Amino acid sequence: MNPVVDAKLDEWEKLILENDTVINGSYIFLDTRWKEIIAYSFLHESDRENSYELGWCGCSDMMYKELIPQLIFQHIQYSITQNVKDIIGEFDTTDSYAMEVLKTFPFSPCPTWITYQKE
Repeated sequence: MNPVVDAKLDEWEKLILENDTVINGSYIFLDTRWKEIIAYSFLHESDRENSYELGWCGCSDMMYKELIPQLIFQHIQYSITQNVKDIIGEFDTTDSYAMEVLKTFPFSPCPTWITYQKE
């Protein structure tokens, strides 16, 4: 699992609210009692015509990871209203959130990339 980088709130805001983020198609689950985000998933514009890309997704605790596919379903619903034909995702086997999405939605496979890290 790639650990989340330790960054200040304004640095996260820049990353999350990039120019290509589809704000109206990005979603969070909010615990209104504790006023905290428990799951999130972002949708992004794509370089491909009539396509969106899945962005970062995650949750505050692994017990909430089952909420992530519900957020992806909302991305799909939103994409339909925007006449988007394709949603593109990257599913790293080291990312348990991405695996939760892939387990739920049968995205068409493509060639696998193997990444190595030099120590």
